[in-house]
Amino acid sequence: MVTTPRGHALIVNNSVFDGDLSDRKGADVDVRITDNLLTSLGFTVKQLLNKSAQEMLKELEYFSKLDDHKDGSCCIVFLMSHGQEGCIIGRDGQTVRLKKIFGLFDNIHCQKLLGKPKLFFIQSCRGANVDRGTVSPRDVPDAGGVLNGQSLSCQLFGPTGAGEDVPDAARCVDQPTRTDMFFGYATQEGNMAFRNETQGSWYIQAIDQVFRQRAKDTHVADMMTMVNRMVAEKTAQSESLRYTGGKEASEYLSNLQKNLYFFPSL
Repeated sequence: MVTTPRGHALIVNNSVFDGDLSDRKGADVDVRITDNLLTSLGFTVKQLLNKSAQEMLKELEYFSKLDDHKDGSCCIVFLMSHGQEGCIIGRDGQTVRLKKIFGLFDNIHCQKLLGKPKLFFIQSCRGANVDRGTVSPRDVPDAGGVLNGQSLSCQLFGPTGAGEDVPDAARCVDQPTRTDMFFGYATQEGNMAFRNETQGSWYIQAIDQVFRQRAKDTHVADMMTMVNRMVAEKTAQSESLRYTGGKEASEYLSNLQKNLYFFPSL
């Protein structure tokens, strides 16, 4: 990234809710941490706080159409709220599909960000399951490809053999519909994400710490692997037996087409 500012960033955070949903104590800490981090990385930051589902979607659509995106190198969106699998919840308890949000920024609907990285970080639960983890063997290498019995390697989707990929109906396009996008999730599908009521969410804390230490010389995917490790090392302490001992494994999905450095000239 070489532009000044680097680009525009939007922080969407719901901490107070109507009806029966519990307020997200400590979420204000996440907002402060994230705003300070993004500003230090050179982004112009806007906050969107305690909005209904429809208000969130409307504001996200407006943000995706900002004319200023054409002058930036990147776009970042933080989505922080209660959530379900594939959804984020508004102040009013209604849901917005993440797929619908991501679609606002694809190559069809957001031409000003065509070919530019678009990063999304989602701090929310993705289900009601509390990950209890498992006991790891004592003698394990510091650098390994398996954590809690699950591979950490990234898989390439699609055919790996030689040959030509030919669509049934020939059609010339310059880019697929959705490229140059990065999706970071605080937790895995079906699981809860944890938040400390005084220090903020585990995931946001880890992003802040890693990015501040390593953004000067490390690309985003490698930094997020470090975030994954930091989050996985934490264990929940709570007055509720349901949550005590809970674990969390953050993850990411990326179709960025090259390594992304915030400070490529350093």
